[in-house]
Amino acid sequence: MALVKAANSADIAPGQSKTIIVQGRELGVYNVAGEFYCIDNMCPHAGGPIADGQIEGDVVYCPYHMWPFNVKTGEATFNSNVCVQKYECKIEGEEVFIEIG
Repeated sequence: MALVKAANSADIAPGQSKTIIVQGRELGVYNVAGEFYCIDNMCPHAGGPIADGQIEGDVVYCPYHMWPFNVKTGEATFNSNVCVQKYECKIEGEEVFIEIG
């Protein structure tokens, strides 16, 4: 696994997200009460940009059809068999890194 810098922690306020591209993958990085999480940014339903959706706690709603995903697990809240890839986040100083394998 490689650690890749995703953002500075100050760039993503609590309750907000940021879309990044790492190794050709579009990902969403989320700040949930000071903890950072990262999931793929493409909704498996219709390809919507999940990180552009509304965030409520640890759930983000795809802006296309409101499919809800838990940013901590990548699972859709209505069915854990529907999910997007999640990536571990590490904080080093003021920087947020994600593990990419």
